[in-house]
Amino acid sequence: MRDIITLLQVLTPLLLGLGTFYLNNKTSDRKFIDKELERADKEINRKDREITKLKKEIEELKNERTKIDS
Repeated sequence: MRDIITLLQVLTPLLLGLGTFYLNNKTSDRKFIDKELERADKEINRKDREITKLKKEIEELKNERTKIDS
């Protein structure tokens, strides 16, 4: 019985430490994923602005061509 108690006294902090290590890694993985998602979102927004700008330029060129053709 004494051996079991000693074993539990040794294993409990070890298991708690491993659990904490696991949770910390999960948290850091989430932080990394969140940063990557934020970076990707910024890139998408930048590309959307570029597309909008190009659409405006195309529309302006179409209008100029229409004026020239008239």
